[in-house]
Amino acid sequence: MTLFSILDQQRNLQALKNTCKNERIANSYLFYGNQGAGMEALALEYAAMLNCESDGLEACGQCPSCKRMSKLEHANLQLVYPLKPSSSSKDTRDPFSGLKDEQIEEIQDEIQKKAENPYYKINLSKARSIPISFIRYIKKNIYLSSRSNGWKVVIILDAHLMTNQAANAFLKVLEEPPKRSVFILTTSKISELLPTIKSRCQQLFFPPLKNEVMLAALSEKELDQDQLKLITNLAGGSFSEAIRLCQQNIDEIKKKTIEILRTLARWDKEAVYNYLDDLQKLYKDDSKAFLQLIRSINFWFRDAACLKAGADQAELIHNDQFTQIKNFVENYPDFRPDKVNKALENCIDLLERNVYINLVLIETFFKIREYAFKRKK
Repeated sequence: MTLFSILDQQRNLQALKNTCKNERIANSYLFYGNQGAGMEALALEYAAMLNCESDGLEACGQCPSCKRMSKLEHANLQLVYPLKPSSSSKDTRDPFSGLKDEQIEEIQDEIQKKAENPYYKINLSKARSIPISFIRYIKKNIYLSSRSNGWKVVIILDAHLMTNQAANAFLKVLEEPPKRSVFILTTSKISELLPTIKSRCQQLFFPPLKNEVMLAALSEKELDQDQLKLITNLAGGSFSEAIRLCQQNIDEIKKKTIEILRTLARWDKEAVYNYLDDLQKLYKDDSKAFLQLIRSINFWFRDAACLKAGADQAELIHNDQFTQIKNFVENYPDFRPDKVNKALENCIDLLERNVYINLVLIETFFKIREYAFKRKK
């Protein structure tokens, strides 16, 4: 039994239970791995375990502490997350000073959504980093005596987004942590954390969730199986991303995938450059939606390779496009799915390194044209 819904990750859950059983609770943990695989959910569950008033090793869900924790309203719990910079704030020790009423309401609304679904990703408008003021705020409060028994737990979400000043200030807290306190850092980009912070934390790796695990968890959604199958594949092992995709128009992604591929097959230069403009705008407005579209294109070619190898229609991710994929395989039997995959993966990698998007997309389009839509003479 768990207070929060935990998908898979049984090994990590058991490891944390063992720390309670053996009374070997560390002052700091680093949960790293695939975004949306359950790092934040399990961090909340651990906070509940450490503060549960029952005698067991699990959060009972019934005691006053668990009830407050389930609403993320426990006095011993503090969440740290990226914030929008506040130029009007004069108090560098209070991250909320100077925020407007609507910004405070947005924070409260996001935390409520997090309480309702631990896989929900807190995403505040124009929030880019965790400022030093937030770490100073935590440092001030963590050393104060608590009215509640149990352990004070500070969960730093997306810890890699701490500014350099914030990271150095946090390092000082780790060097002299107060008694009965636990810091949990979660990150999908462990390489961006200071080595000195990583060395002071016990680390737990969270692998991507299996598609079948996410598919079962999404079974109550009012979507057909074909849509859910595509969603779980596009989510890339992230349940939070799968939840986000359930709220999107998945059929629009399918439609856009086919439109782009048809344009590249015809190689209508005017249409190609129009799509370059559209994709640049999509990337700037919603980078996640852009990446989902790139993944969808990649899966389309994966389906073509599977079909060519003799797979059944039911095995395809885009199985509702069986006819189009079959026609493609028949018309372009020499296509190179490995080369196309490499081109699309390289596209994502270059964009993450902030290479000029127009050049990246042009190169990617040319490679798809070369490896997928050219017939041998």
